[in-house]
Amino acid sequence: MFPNLELIFLASLYGSYIACVLLLASCLILITLLLTFSLSTFSVVFIDIFTIFSLFSQLIGSIKADVDLGFVLLLCMFLQYGISGVSALKPSFHRLVFILRVKLQDTMNRIHAWLAVAPPH
Repeated sequence: MFPNLELIFLASLYGSYIACVLLLASCLILITLLLTFSLSTFSVVFIDIFTIFSLFSQLIGSIKADVDLGFVLLLCMFLQYGISGVSALKPSFHRLVFILRVKLQDTMNRIHAWLAVAPPH
């Protein structure tokens, strides 16, 4: 009926083949673009997260150093007040020891005097 029907059929098969190849190539290109976009997005996000955590870890390190310095300053302050207190109490401690020594000597003198006055057994 139609002249050269097989040639038209062969041309449509060839056109379908070319269309499939072009469709496959465009799908591969789109998948490649999607993968590269995803890879670049994830790498940027990873680099940003690494930078944020790096800054956060530096901040944590700085805070830790500040807290350590604060503890050292508190220790120095307590030591200063402790040394000042001991230095202030030292004369009164020596005075208390002197008063105790005087009282003990007085007590020993009374005991010796009592023993001297007491009748022998």
